[in-house]
Amino acid sequence: MSQYNPLQQAIKDLDGCRTKNEKIEALNKAFKLFSQETSRLECAYLSLKNQFQAVYNELEHTNQTLEKKVLQLDTITRYLNGILTNISQGILFVDLSGTITTCNETAEKTLGISSMDVLLSQFWDTFKDDFFGFSMKKALAEREAPLVNYVHMITSQKQERELEVHTKFVLYSVDKKISPLDTLECIQGIIILFRDLSEFRYLQTLANRHDRLKELGEMAAMLAHEIRNPLGGIKGFASLLARDLKDNPHLSQMAHSIVEGADCLDNLVKNVLSYARPFKVYFKLCDILDLLKKIIDELKTTEILQSNIHIKIHSKFKKFHIPADPQLLKTALLNLILNAVQAMPKGGMINIDIEKNPDVGIIKIQDTGPGISKENLDKLFSPIFTTKPDGNGLGLCEVHKVIESHGGHLHVSSYEDLGTTFTIELPLRAFAGK
Repeated sequence: MSQYNPLQQAIKDLDGCRTKNEKIEALNKAFKLFSQETSRLECAYLSLKNQFQAVYNELEHTNQTLEKKVLQLDTITRYLNGILTNISQGILFVDLSGTITTCNETAEKTLGISSMDVLLSQFWDTFKDDFFGFSMKKALAEREAPLVNYVHMITSQKQERELEVHTKFVLYSVDKKISPLDTLECIQGIIILFRDLSEFRYLQTLANRHDRLKELGEMAAMLAHEIRNPLGGIKGFASLLARDLKDNPHLSQMAHSIVEGADCLDNLVKNVLSYARPFKVYFKLCDILDLLKKIIDELKTTEILQSNIHIKIHSKFKKFHIPADPQLLKTALLNLILNAVQAMPKGGMINIDIEKNPDVGIIKIQDTGPGISKENLDKLFSPIFTTKPDGNGLGLCEVHKVIESHGGHLHVSSYEDLGTTFTIELPLRAFAGK
């Protein structure tokens, strides 16, 4: 308040003036002091205003810079989230407390889980401690886990998976006086990166099977030609022998048996040669439902389809067209249905499901037979392999070859005492071939 004393004193002196001149002089002095004080306040105001404007401009610049940084961070976050979402490998992040904080779409599909259920939950609420081939509790406690691991698993949808698992710990060294370690616990933990090798293994199996079938086909064709020449002579001489021995029924019957055996062998040779030759596929639009109904109707006219075996087609479509060779596809479907019938000598149910994916038509043929052992399942598409006393082991090979010639895939899954399912996947666009 001391800066106002001269003005206050001038006002006080004005009250003490006795003459008019003294009052005028005191009043002039007071006005001068007031003007000076007003000018000083105005300068101070202008200075304060300028300072405020400078601070405001600085804050505005800072805000703009921060907004740009936030926008950049948001762009980077969305970019990284896009990578995380669309990456072909599954990613889980488990923090040091065991909480799952990251789960991408591939992880959901591969493991058969939902991120809504697992995010921010404890790892052990969803998975076993050694689910990824090592103890998660021990790994988090010791901050160490195997860098690479291979795991076999079965999802909740009963699908087998073989996973290649990579792990990496994210840890920070922090001065505890400045920031306690547990304050960063949520961003420290283990990254679990995994990929499903099932499709890769399946393609490997297909490639190996294809090479093996090609070699066996070539060898079988060569042997078939070598067998066919003497076989014709055996059959011819046996027929002549049967004719000459018609007066001796016993010996004639033996000669006829030789002829029948030669015919069976000749049929086998024909099948082998047919298998060894490449298919010529003539594509046209086929209604799968109509084709299946015709096959079932034909079977009903024979003794093959007994009354204790029931076939049911499940489809939400009235018609289902696929580009295929009708004759070849009919042969393949008939072969699979006959296999299902023969797998149930005491009767049972055959369910045929017709489904559709965006680019693929799916036909599932499922029986309620005894199933196939794991050992035989691995050999199922090998030539000459059969579990039937009167089988030649070429039926499923031919089915596989037909489906492959259409650019499709044939899968089989079987559980002992539960039955077997053959799944055919055919492209909805005509396959150009190799």
